[in-house]
Parts: sequence; C-alpha cells; structure tokens
Amino acid sequence: MARQKIKEFYTPEELTPELLNGMTDELEYRPRAILNFVDPVSHDSEKIELDILIQPVDRFANIVGFADSSIKTEGRKTEKAYRSPFHVKNYEGFKATDSKMVQRSGNSYAISADGVRMSTEMQEDRRMNLMHWSVLSMINDKQFTYQDGDFLITVPFTEDIGNLTSPTLPLNNSSATIFPYILAMKNEYLRQSGQAPNLVFMNALTGGRFIGIPEVNAAFVAQQSSDPDSSNSMFESFTWNGITWVILHEEYPDLAGALQAPISDNRMIVTVSNVLDPNSQVAGKPFKVHRASNALNANNPTRAYYDTFEVSNDPFEIGHRMYDNWIPGIAKRNVVFHWNTVTEA
Repeated sequence: MARQKIKEFYTPEELTPELLNGMTDELEYRPRAILNFVDPVSHDSEKIELDILIQPVDRFANIVGFADSSIKTEGRKTEKAYRSPFHVKNYEGFKATDSKMVQRSGNSYAISADGVRMSTEMQEDRRMNLMHWSVLSMINDKQFTYQDGDFLITVPFTEDIGNLTSPTLPLNNSSATIFPYILAMKNEYLRQSGQAPNLVFMNALTGGRFIGIPEVNAAFVAQQSSDPDSSNSMFESFTWNGITWVILHEEYPDLAGALQAPISDNRMIVTVSNVLDPNSQVAGKPFKVHRASNALNANNPTRAYYDTFEVSNDPFEIGHRMYDNWIPGIAKRNVVFHWNTVTEA
C-alpha cells in the first residue's frame, strides 16, 4: 500500500486496526532467510485441519485385452490431520505519565505516532522471531513443541519429512565421487516426490565444508585474472549443479533455551522451490504457516491483528495490542527430506 501521512499524535479512536496495519506494512523487517520460503495459509475455523497428501511412488498403466474390464487403480490418498495453533498475545502500554508518548487532548489523551511505530516494530520483531524459530524447529527437529497453559503440545512431522539415503562417503571426503552421489540423491528425491529437487538448506559449518569441495569451489573461484570471482556471494546462497544451495546463519532456541544451529551439522534439507499441486493450499513454497480464524483476529487470519484497548482509566493507560496464531507446516508429504552425514569434520 502507499505510504501513509503519519500525524504526530493520535487519539485512541483514530488508532483503528486499518491504520495500525498500515504502519505494519511500512516496516523494514530484519531478514530471516528461511521465511523467504514460507507461504501463509488461512483457515476459516478456529481449529486448523490440514490435508496430508500421499502419492504412489510408481505410476504405470495396466495392459489389458480389448474386451477386458477396466482395472481399478489406487491413486492419491488424503489423510486428515488436526492441529491446534498456538496464540501470540502482546501489548505495549502508553500511560498518561509518559510525557513524550502521551499528551492531553481535550478530555482525553493522544498517543505519539513515534510511540506507536516503536511499539509496532518491537512487537513485529518478536512475532517474526517466533515464526522463524517455529519453522526452523519443525524442519530440523521434525517436530514443533509449544506451551499451552500447563501443557506442552508437540506437533510431529516425522511422517511429513522423510530421509534420503546418506552418501556412502561424505561429499567432502577426498575419496568421494561427488557428482554420482548428488545424482543418486536427485533420483531418489524424484522417485519419492515426482519432482526434481532444486533447493537445499544447510548451516554455515556444513556450508563451509561443502564449499571447500574442489568441484564446488572451482565453479565460483576465478581460475585466472580475467575470470569473475563470485565466491563472496556464497555466504548466503549460490546455484550449482541445478540446485540453489542456501546457507542459514540464524539460530533458534530449544525448550531449555539453548541456541541450536538452524540445521544440524553435516545435514542438508532437500526440497523444491515450487511445489506443484492442484490444491492451492498445497502448491507454492515448500513450508507453510497455517493461521486460524477467530474473534481475536476479527475472523481475518491473513495477517497479524493490531488494535488498541483501555488498560486503565485512572490513571489513563491505553494498550497497543498484537494478536496472531499459527502452526508451521510442510506443503505435503514427500516434499521435504533430511539428507544426513553429507559432510564430515
């Protein structure tokens, strides 16, 4: 949307959800690489119901005689998975005693636009962190666990995220034959998913070992003075052998609060940049964020919901509130795979 003309102060009545959404649109987010590969999916109910699609690996036509009856075939099957989202509720309070943020306006008060912008940026940064961590946890741990009151809820993805056969030797082993190993990986992925893989994720340590492989390194480092040296661009991602290799640097916390690598060492995550499927909620990016519709987001699950509410009347305090809910997901089964022990120390 076009940039708004922001006033210096707003009364509570002027701070509508539409105005606050406009402020959200103007933020420049701190980059979190994995979220570039996530599609939002909206659901029209409070409980999220996901379709897990199972496709047959082998697809051959049946040969019969001219007068024989048709043979019933088993095609794509759908399983239902019910998953409850977790809810994010935060607010920033503005009190009458905050002279820089709040000023008297007739019989009421007005809130500084700078204060609302700062509150929006802070709450959005925290919300995006949670989303970022939830997606990484789902991908790397094959599960996502969150707290709902006194309970820990674990959403398993062990059936959605598979394992590809590890190479006989790590790719950076001096005796390894890297091209046949990658070709075997592509073939196995194609048999499982029906698409050729073109997107791989790894952490920085694994990425450094992979980039150090002579066949990979030679494709990017200048061999003579007249050749361009594009090795600097390999810090975040690079394209080689028909695949975009993405190196993730952001960590995520586990349940104990310890920071974990975005992808475990010597592991790669193999997938496709565009999932092909007639179902619009499945097609597109390989990772999803599913949102539920309810009263707290005004039955609009397409984005986070911002509004204001009165915290206290004496002394006056207004809360700038953010609400969102989601559960991370995979586009469908046999689209995302772990490829383990791909490199070695």
